[in-house]
Amino acid sequence: MRRYNLSEARDNFTEVLDAATGDDVIIEGRDGNRFQVLSIGRNVSKITAGKSPLGGIKGVNRDIPLGVLLAVIREGRAGGG
Repeated sequence: MRRYNLSEARDNFTEVLDAATGDDVIIEGRDGNRFQVLSIGRNVSKITAGKSPLGGIKGVNRDIPLGVLLAVIREGRAGGG
C-alpha cells in the first residue's frame, strides 16, 4: 500500500495514478481525512462487490454487472456501437 500526504499527491499526481494501477493508494489530508485511489481496471470487483452500479435506479435492469456496462461504454466511445 502506498501512502501520500495531500501535498505529495498534488505535486506527483501522475505518479499516484501509476501507483494505483499496481497497488492500493491512500491520500491523507491535514485534517485527517483519508482517500483511497483505485484503478477501475484492477479493482472492479472491489468497487462493486458484485453489485450493479444501477442498483438504486428504478425501472432499470439491475442485474447488469459493471464489467458489461464498462464494455458497452468503451465500445460506444470507440465508435463500435
